[in-house]
This record gives sequence, C-alpha cells and structure tokens, in this order.
Amino acid sequence: MTQIVKRVFTERTDIDRLDQWITELAVNAQVRITIHEGEVVEGLVMVTPTVQVFRDHDDVEGLNGVVKLENMELPNHDRVVWLGDIRELTHLDSVRKGVSRA
Repeated sequence: MTQIVKRVFTERTDIDRLDQWITELAVNAQVRITIHEGEVVEGLVMVTPTVQVFRDHDDVEGLNGVVKLENMELPNHDRVVWLGDIRELTHLDSVRKGVSRA
C-alpha cells in the first residue's frame, strides 16, 4: 500500500535535489535543517534517508523521502523531516557521508 503524502516530486531537477540532500545526511551527522515554512530542526541523523515512491492527495505518483533526527536534548522527541521540505541544511559537526572514519 502506498502512503499518501503532502508533496511528491516527478521532475528530474527536484529528484536530483532530493538525492543531494541524501548525500549530505550521513548516519550520526549532527545537522540543522531549515524547512520551507521557516521552522528550524536540529538533531542527529539516525538512519541514512532514501527516496521512495509515494502518492499525493491528487493521486499523483512521485518521489520523496524522510530523514529521522534524534533530539539529543529531549529524548523521545525525535523528528521526521520530509526531504522535499528541506530549504537549507547546515552541518554542526564534521560527519560527512563517505569521509567519516569510524
């Protein structure tokens, strides 16, 4: 069963932007994300996000994905952010995908 979501993406440039966010969101990276509505969310990336197929309320099939952020200051207050809602991403540490030395 396909999940119904607020926004899906079908254009190549939009999908490329989703893929770019994924390359920036390495597991254990501490990040600050500003979403399009202006809200700022900070946390530790819990799982590397992936792009998945969803449908919007108009039954249009497209892509989007989520990143789950662990709130280090408020346990049990984790946040899920849609990749398509990200306007800006800032790294608060040195963890980057493909360059971490664990």
